[in-house]
Order: sequence, then structure tokens, then C-alpha cells
Amino acid sequence: MSVHHRYCCGFVSALLLLASFATAAERYTIQIGAYETALAATQAAAAAEAYADPVHVFEEGGTHPWKVTIGEFEFYAGAWAVKEKLNRPEFADCFIARRDIARPQRNEHLPVDEPFTLEGFPDRPRNRVPVEELDPIKYMQSVGLESNERLQTEFSGAALASLGNDQLYRTGVSDNNNARGISALQTFIANAPTDPRANRARLRLARRLMVTGDFTQIEQVLAAVEGEQSKEFRPVCGFLRAYVVLKRDGKSAAIDDFAAVAGDMTVPAALRRDAMRRVARAMHSTGDLAGAWLAFERIFKSAPDRSTRAWARMQMAGLAIELAGRGKGTLAEGRALAERAAAMPGIAKRDRATALLMRLETLFNEGRHEDVLSKIDGYLAEFSDVRREWLTARVLKGTALMQRGDAAGARAVFEAVAAEDNVTSRDMFGSRDPRARALGYLCQLCVRHGDTQGYKTYMQDLTQRFPDSSDRADAMAFHDEQETLRTLSNR
Repeated sequence: MSVHHRYCCGFVSALLLLASFATAAERYTIQIGAYETALAATQAAAAAEAYADPVHVFEEGGTHPWKVTIGEFEFYAGAWAVKEKLNRPEFADCFIARRDIARPQRNEHLPVDEPFTLEGFPDRPRNRVPVEELDPIKYMQSVGLESNERLQTEFSGAALASLGNDQLYRTGVSDNNNARGISALQTFIANAPTDPRANRARLRLARRLMVTGDFTQIEQVLAAVEGEQSKEFRPVCGFLRAYVVLKRDGKSAAIDDFAAVAGDMTVPAALRRDAMRRVARAMHSTGDLAGAWLAFERIFKSAPDRSTRAWARMQMAGLAIELAGRGKGTLAEGRALAERAAAMPGIAKRDRATALLMRLETLFNEGRHEDVLSKIDGYLAEFSDVRREWLTARVLKGTALMQRGDAAGARAVFEAVAAEDNVTSRDMFGSRDPRARALGYLCQLCVRHGDTQGYKTYMQDLTQRFPDSSDRADAMAFHDEQETLRTLSNR
């Protein structure tokens, strides 16, 4: 059994003494060096403390028995994310190790490229905060840049030319008709460019123009606000500019813009928090999983409300599971994170449904189909009103039945899903329609059982309804593969 201790005060004897009194816990760490002597290791550890906390020294076997590590991580995904984002070139050859840590502690600071700074936000806040700090729309409403209701005023049907400035402003801010609202705001600004409400009207106009996609005009409106030399709305302009980049150029292009908003202490808290979420989601969708983990982790640590903290942990669980599929960590760790998220007080029902669905999927991917089937009916009963997860779970039930060998049970489930009406993009993960998945599995079932006519019928339905789906391509490829195998076996 290896001797282990935490670096402390630079004295090896003190380090060994600490080990004898502490209760160890397994943690992942990042090994940054290995040394022949304890003195060399403690000197390296002392130098590392200038940029990292915690730092550890371990004695193990080999020609360089003294190891120096930084950080403590309960989950492999967290260690991997930090390792990928280390900003010191001398750590190019570092690697992740799992060791017993005496007196486990939180990471205070590590030399990583952070997705955004949390400066100005309390760490792990516990106090209640105004709703304007939690929701960007609520913030916009609180400062008059968004109406808290859509009004059909007494002059809604009147020609804009007949309205006074106050009526134009009210119409521009609140009218249900976006085109009418845009025209009212443009007229108000033209009539009263120096009115105290003019900049609010311009920003409300920019918000409305987002719907039209007229990004050139939005840029002109924002430039006009900034040209007024008013500090009050500059932070909001920065947020809206980032949103323009997102809508015009896509998520990848907008990451830096939203990261700048997220780290800007002059930006209202609600907009900073919204920008944080956008950075995290954009990093995930563009494949920067390490950056996404660090972003979600920072949201988790700084969120002032339970719901956001639970949402961030659920997202981290999804990343851990995704990384496990790439050989980085284990499905069991991802499942543990998902279960923790699901158990957090204040978690939104949809987020809880997603977390527990991830738990079921990890069990399925481990080949534990009976465990999935023992839990899934209870899941479907609990989350029948969370349609996206409910539909996906029904497909999962069908696949588990198929793996069990219950072809009739699987077919019944898949046919019921395929017959669902009114499935919208909100009911899908990504762009994959659960009905297409169900039809694809029905095609596979028929191929497995030699049901040629059934395959033709389901494939025809799949082709007519979802001609460009990956499920159609997968089902056809499976059919061709099985036909090839049958041909070879008959030779």
C-alpha cells in the first residue's frame, strides 16, 4: 500500500504525520511531475502552490517515487476538463490518476483557461435574490425594455399616424402585433429622438427586430444608443450584440461575445447569468466538452437559486455520460451525477425527468435491460406530462424489450410511438423525431424475424414521413447488412 500525504509547509515529516491522522477518500488528481527525492518533490510542490490549490505529494514505487499532483476531483469528467484547459505549457505531459486523498478539500484555484469569470458573484450563494437577477426577461421588464404583458389597448386598431407619442410608445412596447410594434417604435423615435424614453424605445425596437432577422437595422439601432454616451444601457447593448452574432452567425461565433458579457461586472446580473448559460450550451453543441463542463460547473457554483443549480448539475451529468461513451470516465459516474441532480431540492420537473432518463439510458448501455424494464413504467407514469422525455423513454422501453427478445411487446410499444400526433421540435432531443426512431426499430425487428412484408410496410411509412432521417438510413443499412450475411451463410 502506497504512502500518501498532502504537501504542507514544505516538510516531509509533517506530510507523513498528516497522513496518519486523516481519513482518506478516493479522488482523481492531475499529476504534473515525478521526482527521485522527497526534497525535489516538496520544492516542486511549493512552486506549484503559486498557481494551484490544492497541491499534493505522494510517495509511490519506481525510479521516481515522489509524485506531485494538483486538484481533487470526484468525477473523472471534472479532472479531464481541467487537464484539457490547463494554461501552463510545462504541463503538456500531465495525466490523470486516481488516489486516496487525506482530508479531501475543494479546489480553490487551478491554472485553467476559464470560459468566463465569476467576478462580482458570491461563491455558492445562499441568500434569496430578486427575480430580476434570475430571469433576463424579468430584468427587461423591470427596466421597461420588455412588456410584462401583451396589451390590446383601446387604440390598437387606430392608424399609427393618428396616435400621440405616449400612445406610440405604449403600442411599440406592448402590442401583440410585432410588425405594428416595430412601426410604432420607429415613428416614436423619429418624432421624439430626445425623449427620455427614446433609448428604451430603441432597445425595445432592437428586441422586436430580432424576430425579423434584420441584423443591419439592429446594429444601427444599437449604435444609436451607444452614440448617446449613456452608460445606463451600454451593458444591455453588449448583450443584444452578442445575441445578434448568435442569430446571424451561429453558436460557435457567439461564444466569445457571450463570454465577454458573462464576465462583465457592469452588465446586470440577469443578463450575465443568461450569457453564462448560452456559453455553456454553445460550447457543448460545438464539441468543446471541456469548456462546457467548466462553464456548467461555474453556473452550478454561482447560481443563487436551487433550480438553476440543479439544471447545471443535470447538464454536467449529461457531459459525464457523453465523455464515458468516449472512454473518459464511466457510465456509473455519470449515473451518480444524474441521480444527485434528480434528488436536488427545487429541481424543475423537466430537468428531473431528463436526469432520470439519463440514469435509465446508462443502465441500458451497460446491458442491464431488466433493470431498465423494472424502472421504466414508474418513470412513464411520473413524467407523462413531460412529453419530450416521455416519448424518448417509450422508445427506450421498446429497445429494452427488443433486447430481451420480446418482439411482440417491442412492436406494440414502437407502433404506439409511431402513431403519436402533434409531435413538435420541443418534443425531440436535437432534431431526431421519436416517431422516426420507432419506425426505424420496427424495420429492424422485421429484418431480424424475416418479416419481409412488414419491413416494406414500415420502410414505406418511414420514407414518406421522414425521408431525410438518420433512422431511415440506419434501418436501410441494417437491412442490407443482414441480407449480405444471409447470402454469405447460404453459400
